[in-house]
Amino acid sequence: MSAIIDISNAFPIPTSPKTISGPAKSVEAVTQTKSDTVEISTIGRSLANANDVSRLSIARLQAVRTEIENGTFETPERIHGTVDRLIQFLS
Repeated sequence: MSAIIDISNAFPIPTSPKTISGPAKSVEAVTQTKSDTVEISTIGRSLANANDVSRLSIARLQAVRTEIENGTFETPERIHGTVDRLIQFLS
């Protein structure tokens, strides 16, 4: 078993803010000299898209449930549309 080394004093935490001496830079100059970039991976974009699709699916499901509860879901137009799509699929 190895010994545990105390490193608490190796990285002291400053107790007061440091002051920087030298010429002051404007905010614009600091902003122009630093440039950070962020790249979102393909997986990240897919997950974000899946989250949006999930929200849309849940909203659609809730709307259909409400229509079923109100008795307005089954209309002659929907029944005919479903039958037409079934016939096209089977032929």
